[in-house]
Amino acid sequence: LLTVNLAIPTLSFFESFNHQAEYQGQGVWLWAYEVSDQSGTYQAELFGELLPTSEVKWDMYISKAGGFSNVHWYSGTVANDQSYANWSLNYNANNPAPFISIDYQRNDGNDVASIRYTNIISGDAGNGGYIEYRTGNVVPGLYDRAYDVYNIEMDNLLEINWNSLNKTGRVKDAKHFQDDEWHC
Repeated sequence: LLTVNLAIPTLSFFESFNHQAEYQGQGVWLWAYEVSDQSGTYQAELFGELLPTSEVKWDMYISKAGGFSNVHWYSGTVANDQSYANWSLNYNANNPAPFISIDYQRNDGNDVASIRYTNIISGDAGNGGYIEYRTGNVVPGLYDRAYDVYNIEMDNLLEINWNSLNKTGRVKDAKHFQDDEWHC
Protein backbone atom coordinates (compact mmCIF):
# COMPACT_ATOMS: atom_id res chain seq x y z
CA LEU A 1 0.00 0.00 0.00
CA LEU A 2 2.80 2.42 0.88
CA THR A 3 4.84 1.67 -2.23
CA VAL A 4 1.94 2.16 -4.64
CA ASN A 5 0.47 5.25 -2.96
CA LEU A 6 3.69 7.01 -2.02
CA ALA A 7 5.75 6.70 -5.20
CA ILE A 8 4.62 10.03 -6.68
CA PRO A 9 4.54 12.08 -3.45
CA THR A 10 7.96 10.68 -2.47
CA LEU A 11 9.42 11.51 -5.88
CA SER A 12 7.89 14.99 -5.64
CA PHE A 13 9.16 15.59 -2.11
CA PHE A 14 12.76 14.65 -2.91
CA GLU A 15 12.67 16.80 -6.03
CA SER A 16 11.85 19.82 -3.82
CA PHE A 17 15.48 19.83 -2.59
CA ASN A 18 16.53 20.84 -6.11
CA HIS A 19 14.43 24.03 -6.10
CA GLN A 20 14.31 27.33 -4.28
CA ALA A 21 11.25 28.29 -2.28
CA GLU A 22 9.46 31.55 -2.90
CA TYR A 23 8.14 33.51 0.05
CA GLN A 24 4.35 33.93 -0.16
CA GLY A 25 3.94 36.21 2.85
CA GLN A 26 2.65 35.62 6.38
CA GLY A 27 5.25 32.94 7.12
CA VAL A 28 4.39 30.75 4.10
CA TRP A 29 6.97 29.44 1.61
CA LEU A 30 6.19 27.64 -1.67
CA TRP A 31 8.29 25.23 -3.72
CA ALA A 32 6.63 24.85 -7.16
CA TYR A 33 8.19 22.63 -9.83
CA GLU A 34 7.67 19.76 -12.25
CA VAL A 35 8.91 16.21 -11.85
CA SER A 36 8.62 13.25 -14.21
CA ASP A 37 8.90 9.48 -14.08
CA GLN A 38 7.84 6.60 -16.33
CA SER A 39 4.17 7.24 -15.49
CA GLY A 40 4.08 10.91 -16.52
CA THR A 41 4.82 14.50 -15.62
CA TYR A 42 3.63 16.00 -12.36
CA GLN A 43 3.35 19.55 -11.06
CA ALA A 44 4.11 19.76 -7.36
CA GLU A 45 3.45 22.53 -4.88
CA LEU A 46 4.98 22.10 -1.46
CA PHE A 47 3.92 24.70 1.11
CA GLY A 48 5.85 25.27 4.33
CA GLU A 49 4.38 27.55 6.98
CA LEU A 50 6.19 28.75 10.08
CA LEU A 51 3.74 28.46 12.98
CA PRO A 52 3.87 30.52 16.19
CA THR A 53 4.15 27.21 18.11
CA SER A 54 7.78 26.67 16.95
CA GLU A 55 6.58 24.21 14.34
CA VAL A 56 6.47 24.07 10.56
CA LYS A 57 3.29 22.96 8.79
CA TRP A 58 3.77 21.19 5.45
CA ASP A 59 1.25 20.55 2.67
CA MET A 60 1.94 18.85 -0.67
CA TYR A 61 -0.38 19.29 -3.66
CA ILE A 62 0.25 17.36 -6.86
CA SER A 63 -1.30 17.52 -10.33
CA LYS A 64 -0.67 15.19 -13.25
CA ALA A 65 -0.58 16.50 -16.81
CA GLY A 66 -3.67 15.05 -18.51
CA GLY A 67 -4.88 13.51 -15.23
CA PHE A 68 -5.75 14.61 -11.72
CA SER A 69 -5.51 18.18 -10.50
CA ASN A 70 -4.33 19.76 -7.24
CA VAL A 71 -4.56 16.63 -5.08
CA HIS A 72 -3.71 17.28 -1.42
CA TRP A 73 -1.41 14.29 -1.01
CA TYR A 74 -0.14 14.87 2.51
CA SER A 75 0.09 17.32 5.36
CA GLY A 76 2.21 17.37 8.46
CA THR A 77 3.66 19.32 11.31
CA VAL A 78 7.32 19.17 12.33
CA ALA A 79 8.85 20.67 15.47
CA ASN A 80 11.61 23.18 14.74
CA ASP A 81 13.97 21.13 16.92
CA GLN A 82 12.88 17.99 15.01
CA SER A 83 11.88 16.24 18.24
CA TYR A 84 8.55 15.20 16.73
CA ALA A 85 6.60 15.16 13.51
CA ASN A 86 3.06 14.13 12.60
CA TRP A 87 1.93 13.39 9.06
CA SER A 88 -1.33 12.41 7.43
CA LEU A 89 -1.14 10.84 3.97
CA ASN A 90 -3.93 10.53 1.45
CA TYR A 91 -4.36 7.98 -1.31
CA ASN A 92 -6.44 7.68 -4.49
CA ALA A 93 -5.69 10.69 -6.68
CA ASN A 94 -9.23 10.62 -8.12
CA ASN A 95 -10.92 10.69 -4.71
CA PRO A 96 -8.30 11.53 -2.04
CA ALA A 97 -8.90 10.08 1.40
CA PRO A 98 -6.66 9.66 4.48
CA PHE A 99 -5.00 6.26 4.70
CA ILE A 100 -2.04 6.48 7.03
CA SER A 101 -0.74 8.67 9.81
CA ILE A 102 2.94 8.81 10.65
CA ASP A 103 4.10 9.87 14.10
CA TYR A 104 7.77 10.43 14.83
CA GLN A 105 9.27 11.25 18.23
CA ARG A 106 12.84 11.70 19.41
CA ASN A 107 14.00 12.27 22.97
CA ASP A 108 17.68 13.10 23.12
CA GLY A 109 17.53 12.95 26.92
CA ASN A 110 17.01 9.18 26.96
CA ASP A 111 18.35 8.49 23.47
CA VAL A 112 15.07 7.01 22.21
CA ALA A 113 13.38 7.66 18.88
CA SER A 114 10.27 6.09 17.39
CA ILE A 115 8.21 6.12 14.24
CA ARG A 116 4.68 4.72 14.03
CA TYR A 117 2.58 4.10 10.92
CA THR A 118 -1.13 3.83 11.73
CA ASN A 119 -3.96 2.76 9.41
CA ILE A 120 -6.55 5.57 9.33
CA ILE A 121 -8.67 4.35 6.41
CA SER A 122 -12.27 5.17 7.31
CA GLY A 123 -14.41 2.05 7.59
CA ASP A 124 -11.45 -0.30 7.07
CA ALA A 125 -11.31 -3.34 9.36
CA GLY A 126 -7.62 -2.58 10.04
CA ASN A 127 -8.26 1.07 11.05
CA GLY A 128 -6.20 1.71 14.18
CA GLY A 129 -3.68 -1.05 13.50
CA TYR A 130 -0.06 0.08 13.48
CA ILE A 131 3.60 -0.73 12.95
CA GLU A 132 6.11 1.00 15.23
CA TYR A 133 9.90 0.98 15.25
CA ARG A 134 11.96 2.30 18.17
CA THR A 135 15.69 2.82 18.63
CA GLY A 136 17.86 3.84 21.55
CA ASN A 137 17.67 2.71 25.15
CA VAL A 138 14.43 0.75 24.56
CA VAL A 139 14.90 -1.68 27.48
CA PRO A 140 17.69 -0.07 29.54
CA GLY A 141 20.88 -2.11 29.51
CA LEU A 142 19.38 -4.93 27.41
CA TYR A 143 17.83 -3.91 24.10
CA ASP A 144 18.35 -0.90 21.86
CA ARG A 145 15.80 -1.74 19.15
CA ALA A 146 12.10 -2.60 19.18
CA TYR A 147 9.50 -3.37 16.57
CA ASP A 148 5.78 -3.64 17.36
CA VAL A 149 2.96 -4.69 15.04
CA TYR A 150 -0.58 -4.26 16.33
CA ASN A 151 -3.22 -6.17 14.37
CA ILE A 152 -6.45 -4.52 15.49
CA GLU A 153 -8.62 -7.07 13.71
CA MET A 154 -7.14 -9.86 15.85
CA ASP A 155 -6.49 -7.57 18.85
CA ASN A 156 -2.92 -8.87 18.85
CA LEU A 157 0.36 -7.11 19.56
CA LEU A 158 3.58 -8.63 18.21
CA GLU A 159 6.56 -7.23 20.15
CA ILE A 160 10.19 -7.70 19.15
CA ASN A 161 13.16 -6.38 21.15
CA TRP A 162 16.80 -6.86 20.20
CA ASN A 163 20.31 -5.68 20.89
CA SER A 164 21.94 -4.40 17.70
CA LEU A 165 25.47 -4.97 19.05
CA ASN A 166 25.37 -8.49 20.45
CA LYS A 167 22.44 -9.67 18.27
CA THR A 168 20.37 -11.04 21.17
CA GLY A 169 16.64 -10.53 21.26
CA ARG A 170 13.21 -11.66 22.29
CA VAL A 171 9.69 -11.80 20.90
CA LYS A 172 6.21 -11.80 22.41
CA ASP A 173 3.12 -12.72 20.39
CA ALA A 174 0.09 -14.00 22.33
CA LYS A 175 -1.70 -15.34 19.23
CA HIS A 176 1.32 -17.18 17.85
CA PHE A 177 2.76 -18.57 21.10
CA GLN A 178 -0.59 -18.90 22.93
CA ASP A 179 0.87 -17.14 26.00
CA ASP A 180 2.03 -13.70 27.19
CA GLU A 181 5.65 -14.71 27.75
CA TRP A 182 8.81 -13.49 26.04
CA HIS A 183 10.46 -16.07 23.75
CA CYS A 184 13.94 -16.25 22.21
